[in-house]
Amino acid sequence: MKLLLWVSLGALACAAFASSAPARADSTGAMVIGEFSHAALGALPEKWKLLTFPKVRNHTSYVLAADGDAIAVRAEARASASALVTDVRIDPHEYPMNEGRVVSTSGLDIPVEEYEQHFDERHMPQSTALHSVMLPEEKSYLVGPLARINLCFDQLTPTAKRAAERCGIAWPSRNNFQSIAARAVELIDAYEEAIAIVERYNTEPAQSRVPFEPRPSSGCHATEAPRGLIYHRYRIGDDGLIAEAKIVPPTSQNQGQIENDLRAYVPRILAFDDAVATQKCEHMIRNYDPCISCSTHFLDLRIDRG
Repeated sequence: MKLLLWVSLGALACAAFASSAPARADSTGAMVIGEFSHAALGALPEKWKLLTFPKVRNHTSYVLAADGDAIAVRAEARASASALVTDVRIDPHEYPMNEGRVVSTSGLDIPVEEYEQHFDERHMPQSTALHSVMLPEEKSYLVGPLARINLCFDQLTPTAKRAAERCGIAWPSRNNFQSIAARAVELIDAYEEAIAIVERYNTEPAQSRVPFEPRPSSGCHATEAPRGLIYHRYRIGDDGLIAEAKIVPPTSQNQGQIENDLRAYVPRILAFDDAVATQKCEHMIRNYDPCISCSTHFLDLRIDRG
């Protein structure tokens, strides 16, 4: 059975970059290589190196110093010159999972920092689960492997792309029953990326964690979890503790579309008895991999056939 399932697809996708280094797009679309204001006072983070010039005898020095309530780089120059550099790996062809912009098939293309301007979680009278909608139309949407492949097919690793081309599905697909095939393709992509990471691994990490000083601040980010886009935002209070936290998981983002699909799907299966109809509805719901049905048969379906 084929169902036209979604109004729009949402996923993280690369704009001008995808990087395994801590680089991302800020609200202007610029690439942020480092945020010194989040580091500890004193020496620069280890990944930053001093670049000197052979014909320049004196070198400018750099330290992290307090600048009012913020932390900034202080440069001391006395008839000197030098520069700060760091290595960043940028691969615009990498399948996006942890970096990039939020995009959709409806044309949305925004930095993560603008997520809450375009999406809203709401309580619905028929459900205890939060439902996320896309603004301003207040419409449901789909996140997950099918959305990612539809938007980022060309960024799959070569082996994964060959598997996707040979599996018999015409991409992009609007049939969410084919999401299991999309998940399988992403597994191949993940294995290929894991092998590449191991092959590039040459030395022990310089440090296992980034030192920091708690201070009042806020921040947000989004990544692609296996079942879809997940958005986090936190605010740190004066006491250094989390004063506010907002997490929008993939299930709440898909919840409205799941209900819409059930309304469209149920009339097509009324000819089956209740047990078979229940199983078919569960199959449709599990295409979304919602956390509510990870390991149990939960659907209690009663059909009033008049």
